[in-house]
Amino acid sequence: IANKNYSSWSLRPWVLLTQLGIPFEERQHIFPVGVSSYPEFSKFSPTGFVPVLDDGDINVWDTLAIVMHVAEAHPEVWPADLEARSWARSAAAEMHSGFSTLRNRCGMNVGIRARTPEITPGLRGDLARLDQLWADGLDRFGGPYLAGQKFTAADAFFCPVAFRIQSYNLPLAD
Repeated sequence: IANKNYSSWSLRPWVLLTQLGIPFEERQHIFPVGVSSYPEFSKFSPTGFVPVLDDGDINVWDTLAIVMHVAEAHPEVWPADLEARSWARSAAAEMHSGFSTLRNRCGMNVGIRARTPEITPGLRGDLARLDQLWADGLDRFGGPYLAGQKFTAADAFFCPVAFRIQSYNLPLAD
């Protein structure tokens, strides 16, 4: 992984494995300043990006693929209930591929409190969708986590979003 303070992609599987008590060895690689990370990261990652899960002879890159791989041996990664599991997988996939305005306007940095950016129409749309999605999960499955009573991959995928909400004091419903 890279520095979890700045890399939302690295933070997601780390939070999931840590919260579920799934043992792993963390190897942190620091992004080089002013140059591409590809030459160094491509030594262990086929894409030259992180995170990467090295599971013996199996090399898994990309956050979503890592979570799916881990779930093969640890079904608690997803909710046991089919409806909640399907919802959680959809929400995680949506986070994985969506919310681009939020990502671009509010960079990942866990340790700061920054000025709230201008709430552009794109950012307003991302925040409205977060409100809708989170309320749906909490209402439908009873919380306190997005898909029910236990922490799952859906919560790990939205952990960096929660940090962005906090860092930038972004407006969301209660």
